[in-house]
Amino acid sequence: MQKILTHCYLERRRIAFASFMASLAGFVLYSHLVGTVFGLPFPVFAGLLYMVVVGFAAALTTFIFPKLRRLVDGIAFARVSLAISVVATQNYQLVKAPLASAITVVLGAIILLAIGRRIGSLAQKESAPQLLVAFVAPIGALLHWLDNSDGYAEAVNPETTGA
Repeated sequence: MQKILTHCYLERRRIAFASFMASLAGFVLYSHLVGTVFGLPFPVFAGLLYMVVVGFAAALTTFIFPKLRRLVDGIAFARVSLAISVVATQNYQLVKAPLASAITVVLGAIILLAIGRRIGSLAQKESAPQLLVAFVAPIGALLHWLDNSDGYAEAVNPETTGA
């Protein structure tokens, strides 16, 4: 149990990011519906439900499959992108088919990660345009922050922190 709690503590940024993005996606997807559930407007309830379920799934996924941590980030972004595109096109058929929606989100995340790796390697070259470097730098900073590399180093080697 302590190992799971330590893992959740170290992955708290990634879990919180995935939960927030899922909440946003749930709110956006159901923003057209009117009604209340437990006294909350339905879009707010849907966002909170997405947040809890995805937060738990992100914690479980990163614990069982630690090499899929970045995929959790990609799925969070792809889920919000799908929600925005569904609302923008008013094409709710994709949302009504959960399997198609899940496949779209996961494939979108895989494609996003593949493109991100290529763009990241292009931005590290000396001949890279400044606009590309300026675009990639904040994304790299966000990913470094989500990885919480410093927290992992402290958890593995507590004597290096001076405590």
